[in-house]
Amino acid sequence: MSIVAGWLLRNKEAYLTNASTARDFRSQLRGNRPLLLWGTYLFILIGFGTLFYAVTSSEGTMSVASLQRELQGFYNTIMNMLGLMVVVVAPALTATTIVSERQKRSLDLIFSAPVSTKYYLVGKMISSYRYTWMLLVLSLPVTSVCVVLGGATWTDVLTGYANLSFIGIILTSIALALSTVAIKPVSAIVWSYFATFFVVMFTWTMASFLSFASMRSGRELPFLVSLSPFNQLNAAGAYTQIGWVQIPNFVLAGLTALLVSRIMLLGASSVLSPFGALDTKSLRVHGLVYMFVVAVGVGSALGSGSTHILYTWITFPLIAIVPIITCFGWDLEKKFWPDGWFSIRAAIVGTPAGGLPYLLGLLAGAFLGSNLGVGLATMDVFPDLHLQLCYLTWALGLWAFIWAIGRGCSSLYNGVKTARTLQAVFFLVFLTVPSAAVSMIVAFTSQPGLVDPTPLWYLMPLYPLGLPLAEGAPGALAWGLLMLLAALYIGRKAEHRARNPKPRGRK
Repeated sequence: MSIVAGWLLRNKEAYLTNASTARDFRSQLRGNRPLLLWGTYLFILIGFGTLFYAVTSSEGTMSVASLQRELQGFYNTIMNMLGLMVVVVAPALTATTIVSERQKRSLDLIFSAPVSTKYYLVGKMISSYRYTWMLLVLSLPVTSVCVVLGGATWTDVLTGYANLSFIGIILTSIALALSTVAIKPVSAIVWSYFATFFVVMFTWTMASFLSFASMRSGRELPFLVSLSPFNQLNAAGAYTQIGWVQIPNFVLAGLTALLVSRIMLLGASSVLSPFGALDTKSLRVHGLVYMFVVAVGVGSALGSGSTHILYTWITFPLIAIVPIITCFGWDLEKKFWPDGWFSIRAAIVGTPAGGLPYLLGLLAGAFLGSNLGVGLATMDVFPDLHLQLCYLTWALGLWAFIWAIGRGCSSLYNGVKTARTLQAVFFLVFLTVPSAAVSMIVAFTSQPGLVDPTPLWYLMPLYPLGLPLAEGAPGALAWGLLMLLAALYIGRKAEHRARNPKPRGRK
């Protein structure tokens, strides 16, 4: 009981009585600048509402249906404006919070006090997240006009506000995590907006794709619609059918936001923590659990015959963290020093030797979870297992090859930062240049049947090109084995150089 009470007390102090949040609140609202900014924001919203009312009233007589469409369009525009404000403001306020403290060399002073990394990061996140709700609360006079005129209901407005706040906490937590790894404030801002663009495009694309793939009737839509900042009109009243229960999408969106913010806080805390810290171990375990849960959810939502490449798409965003968990060097702290090439224990501790086993664990979670999800939807677990094994071999080869490239770059330069950059650039070239070249050859060939791009299309599991999965399986198996052999060769060479590093690389 004392352990539970202590845990509750620590979380109460971190989330409800955080001293860093109170300090930041006083400093953020000091002076006349915040008053001018919020006044300008309100002036724009009220001015837009007045302009809409003037334009609508000047049109004279119109049918009830036309008026209803105009009012819904006004509400949709207001919500899109709020979504744009959240997308612009949330990353900007958070991206420089940690990197600026690092530049001022005040982090060591902060952590010399009895302050945990979680307490400090939660305070910074709440301080930035507060602005998201201030944006939403100050817009209530305009959105209430939509309710009074009949363009929306209070349920639509409150649901939309909840969804936008969930989007805000996701973007805030991502920017906070990027702020811990950035070197300069400018790079933190650039990467935060790049991540924001990726999140917005991912939610919009996946919501559209899943809606088309599921072909559900009525208001049954994928919950990712609620996490799309410019799709709140369609998200109102939508739900997800799980078994015999209809769960409102904003509930699932809220749970997703909590999970994402949790994993981002753990990631930021792991970066700021020393070697072997509990936060790093918790981050690795959470990552494995999250991958399995996401795979189950996506597999059950699709419930189609695309299981062969489903787990490949699920693990594909891992490229964002692969350079962090695979590269090693002597230029950073101890947890990035080379300690071997394969260790299951290191996969949880977070050292470079655990890079490959951790990637394999994530891939295994995606494979098992997607099949379980499809099985729950279709009552057919592991459909076409012989085809899946071919594509699973390709996925193993891909991640092993990318891991080996990171190890090879690390062994050549003995620097983590340089190795991460080179690995990211190689992966970008690996994805785009050969596939673009093959496409150009096929497009400009006078005899289309003369050049068959299929044997050269080593990324075919990502871009099927209309090729049936059964026909593409042999090619996926062949390319998977080739990439595995290349990974073994490069990894062996990298391990030899890591054991005998050049003296100039040590610091």
